[in-house]
Amino acid sequence: MGLVPYSQRRGEDILSGDGQLFDNYRVFKKVVILFAALNKFTFKYLDNSRHYYRLACVVDGCPWKLTARAQGKSELIRVIKMRNEHCHTTQDNTNFKPRIRAKEMGMIFMDKLAGQPNFLPRSICKDYELAFHTPLTYSQGWRTRERARELISGPVSMTYHLVPWMCQRLIESIPNMKSVWTSSEDGKFKQLFVAYGCSITGFLAGCRPMLFINACFLTGPYRGSCLSAVAYDANDQLYPLAYAIVSSENYEDWLWFMHNLKEIVVGNKVVIVTDRNPGLLRAVKELFGEECNAWCVHHVKENFSKFVTGKGIKGNPKNTALHLFTKIAYACDERLYGVYLTKLFGLSPELSKWVEENGPQHWSNV
Repeated sequence: MGLVPYSQRRGEDILSGDGQLFDNYRVFKKVVILFAALNKFTFKYLDNSRHYYRLACVVDGCPWKLTARAQGKSELIRVIKMRNEHCHTTQDNTNFKPRIRAKEMGMIFMDKLAGQPNFLPRSICKDYELAFHTPLTYSQGWRTRERARELISGPVSMTYHLVPWMCQRLIESIPNMKSVWTSSEDGKFKQLFVAYGCSITGFLAGCRPMLFINACFLTGPYRGSCLSAVAYDANDQLYPLAYAIVSSENYEDWLWFMHNLKEIVVGNKVVIVTDRNPGLLRAVKELFGEECNAWCVHHVKENFSKFVTGKGIKGNPKNTALHLFTKIAYACDERLYGVYLTKLFGLSPELSKWVEENGPQHWSNV
């Protein structure tokens, strides 16, 4: 049932009256919503259950009514009686605005989303305005899309039950695939690790032996964090290797992620580049060793910049300090490293001491 511009004939076609049969209550409710919107009136439920429905127009004294009932124990809904007459004043018609909730809007756009999963909220707003001549805000369009998705796939909480099946299907379908999940003692989802077989093969065959580890926070009703391991291929392009969904960036989750990551590199020595997260550093040292632990220069430089600001160094002196830090990080031999470190010492002994105490062996080329 698509959305179309208003026409009286269209309204009569979708809800013809007594005896009309619908496949289920969702189709029945969707048709009534569309019928009311196309014919520019608002209704209310006097009775609303899976087996019996009684509807009336919200305008006092209006004779429009509809009664429908389920057929036995089936899902079929039949219209028992419909009085398709209205008694509205001119003011009632002028003030009419479709009052459709997100749940009902989701029912209207459910078929559209099923055929086009990436249908955008702004497109929902456009189609709605074309059909009902009433604007819809972007937030309303977004809620409509989310509700339609929930009607198609079920509540988000129920999709976690599919995780074991999904992991098993991935393993059966893709050679060399690694897909692992864990649950808490009460059976709730806890962790998920995924590394596609083609990605593992490509990393071992053609990528540099370096892995960049990072994490990002997840939005939505259940939050959590997404951990990822990314490499560089021979063309200096990002090469995703593995990801995991966990509760947070704590030591236990990082250790579990790094343990699974170590298994897919099958004993090959790789350098792990991190952002100095304490839990991650501890897990890397335990599983890969101290010598394979590298730090991201970008994050170290950010920490250095905060330290410089905290010492009251601003303006040109701060820019000079950051420039010297970059030179120290990328110095190609010990002589240049010493030259730039000495210059930084001349600018501020405290800054030079900070560099020496923050593990330059993990982020400096030298």
